[in-house]
Amino acid sequence: MNYRIKETEMINTLNEKVFKNDQIQKTFDEYSKVDCYNRTYALELKFRNMPSTQYNDCFLEKAKYDAVLERAVSRNKTAGYIAAFTDGSYYAWNLTKLTEEGYEFGWKSNSMKATTHFANNDQILKLSCKLPLSKGVKLI
Repeated sequence: MNYRIKETEMINTLNEKVFKNDQIQKTFDEYSKVDCYNRTYALELKFRNMPSTQYNDCFLEKAKYDAVLERAVSRNKTAGYIAAFTDGSYYAWNLTKLTEEGYEFGWKSNSMKATTHFANNDQILKLSCKLPLSKGVKLI
């Protein structure tokens, strides 16, 4: 699966079904930890190669959380994370709201691929958390 194609599909689907009046756009830098934005949100997008019911949660890397939150604060936007699953469902988490409410993300060091879509597939330790679907909103 080509991540660029999947990301474009996600953006197109979200613009068609969710962001009709405030369309999201891909960020300029393909290596950015922030995938897209609109007038309201700075967003990280993730495609999960499984149905949403398999684990009822979604991993979020701390580095991506930090980057999205930083971009959102610096541009007066809301930080968000959207995951799409193979069953066609999309879930979104308002990271700004969760952070402001004092949500305990439970960051843990986990062995993960250094990069998901690029040449370096070595396992390294990354801080990440599991976001329960119940803390998000089903968009589609």
